[in-house]
Amino acid sequence: MLLLSRYAIDTDTVRTFQQLPWHTQTDAVAPTLKGQAFYDQQTWQAARLSSKSFWDIPLVVADQRLHILASHPTPPVFDGPEDRNGLRNYAEIKLLADYIASDAPAYLVDDKGQVGGLRGAGRFVILGDLNAAPQGPKARPAAINQVLNHPKVDSSVAPQSKGGAESATEPYAKYYTASWQARADYVLPSKHGLRPLGGGVYWPSKGEPGYELVRDRKLSSDHRLVWLDVQILTNE
Repeated sequence: MLLLSRYAIDTDTVRTFQQLPWHTQTDAVAPTLKGQAFYDQQTWQAARLSSKSFWDIPLVVADQRLHILASHPTPPVFDGPEDRNGLRNYAEIKLLADYIASDAPAYLVDDKGQVGGLRGAGRFVILGDLNAAPQGPKARPAAINQVLNHPKVDSSVAPQSKGGAESATEPYAKYYTASWQARADYVLPSKHGLRPLGGGVYWPSKGEPGYELVRDRKLSSDHRLVWLDVQILTNE
């Protein structure tokens, strides 16, 4: 994970949740296999919630405070019937939803010991490869709808591309952000203090300039760049 910003970062108030234990999350679900706990007790107590980390990085933009909420939940695959990665992906996205909740749960303790979620109404933008799609063949709606349908999140603009549209026959393909047929990557602004103006997915269609960068995952990535233009409302 990396954040590049042209705007000043308030480094003194950055919060990270890399060490937060999974088992402390409200309503945490531990993986099971054939009716038995998949992890032994010692492993479950030590298991981290974030597969990489969860960041709250405050920026100062036009004299306004904007929180970048960045994370990269684990892919909900590459496991077995215990669904340990699927459960962890759901839990990592739940962490996001809990963090922006009006009444944030008490389990939210960052790596410096500070308790609680996002302070006040708060302008924020959720960024990241969340590895969960609302529709399509790889859909995980229960996981991703925790943020897409969150009352504080403006998900009205769904970035799309020509390249995604031609990558599969289903109409929803225009919203894909990954070559493996899923909308997995997101830029989601808060309803408070921000107005989305438009966006897209950098996925040129065959024959367009730039297609040579995405025709093979070995050339760049199996994910595509997602962008969104957002206006800051200074009167809120």
